[in-house]
Amino acid sequence: MIYKGFLKRIYTGSAASYVAPLLICLLFIQAANADQQASGQGIYAEEQATAGKKIYEAQCGSCHGVDLMRGTSTALIGTEFVEKWGGKALQAGSSTWTGFHVGGLLAETIETMPPGVVGSVSTEEQLSVLAYVLQRNGFPSRDTALTMNSAALHDPTLKFQPTVGRIGLEQRLLVWVDRQGREESIPVPPRHYYLPRISPDGKRIAVEVHLDKPDIWIVDVESGGLRQLTHEGTNRFPLWSPDGTRILYSSDRHRELVGGERAFFDGHEVYWQAADGSGEADRLTFGEHNHGPQKWAPDGNILSFYEIHPDTYRDIWMLPFEGDGDPWPFLQTPYLEGGIGFSQDGKWLAHTSKETGRYEVVLRAFPESLPKKQVTSEGGVELVWPPGSNDLFYRNEDKRMAMEIIYGETLKVGPPRVMFEGDYVKSPGSRASWDSYDGQRFLLLKRAE
Repeated sequence: MIYKGFLKRIYTGSAASYVAPLLICLLFIQAANADQQASGQGIYAEEQATAGKKIYEAQCGSCHGVDLMRGTSTALIGTEFVEKWGGKALQAGSSTWTGFHVGGLLAETIETMPPGVVGSVSTEEQLSVLAYVLQRNGFPSRDTALTMNSAALHDPTLKFQPTVGRIGLEQRLLVWVDRQGREESIPVPPRHYYLPRISPDGKRIAVEVHLDKPDIWIVDVESGGLRQLTHEGTNRFPLWSPDGTRILYSSDRHRELVGGERAFFDGHEVYWQAADGSGEADRLTFGEHNHGPQKWAPDGNILSFYEIHPDTYRDIWMLPFEGDGDPWPFLQTPYLEGGIGFSQDGKWLAHTSKETGRYEVVLRAFPESLPKKQVTSEGGVELVWPPGSNDLFYRNEDKRMAMEIIYGETLKVGPPRVMFEGDYVKSPGSRASWDSYDGQRFLLLKRAE
């Protein structure tokens, strides 16, 4: 099959609100580090950081990543985070460093955070989130918790002075797990793997590997051999073409280097290239906002991709590879949509939505988008809908769930049932951090001991 067609529409809209999800967590790092400068001691209590971890995962993780390394927004850990928030690349401790006033940041956060639900995060919760992010960035703790009475929050002359250093990444393994929860290791070395995707024939895995930067690597399932596919720029979110000959991914390689670096979430687009590494990568999307690949429709002629929009957050678009090749919006709402899957007959699309305040699984007619039906009621995220499977799969907390899909004149959905439960790596947002190509065996990430 020869694919053709490129996203030609130039998007419009303000980019100012794109950085809004950063502020709720970044403010607190500014304030607490200033407090440390004033006291010369630790900043937060360990218990405060422990509580903040859970709050962060619920309130910030979908944008910034459960591991703080990136979700759909900028990382909150390490050098990139410091330089991004500082506005330009400066060395820590430099006399020319110009930070943000703590009081100004506090006022901005109170007025704008969290986006769409301002005021829903209490002051105590905000400070706990701060403690957790500080802990992950290596800042020292103390016996007493950081409070709103800390001098750093009220002294307008204090500025954030960053510390720069590489933070160690969590090491992970790739494992197979069957429906009964039986686990089988894949012989790969421990790395910081993310978003593994199985090839259509089940013999290869495309996966993000985070070393000096994220890149796409190919794993041979039988041997465990690793081969790096991408090199230029930052490359994330892999997806196989339906025939298994190409890999799609998001990349910032088209952006100019600033100070020798690029900021991935300032601009990334969909690319694809031959899975064997031959030839050059071709760009598939063009626009003002960020784009990334999601899933193929069953006929292999339509690619779903996301767009991160400052007003409607993450939307679902379609890129046809037949006809005029013009993309079209499938779903644009004020809520976060993601986790795409298609029914076998191509008449239904499943996605996750935060319309109710938490992620739930929703089915929509395709390509019309209506009617729709919410099919979970107790939470559902990271959906997987393998080609040819009669079941739709998703995650609820640590449980991996299955739901039978019954085809007929109307689509019927069976009751959810637990397949297995375990402490496997969770996605920071709605993208599935697990995969399956047959609905019988599942590929998951496990933390290395």
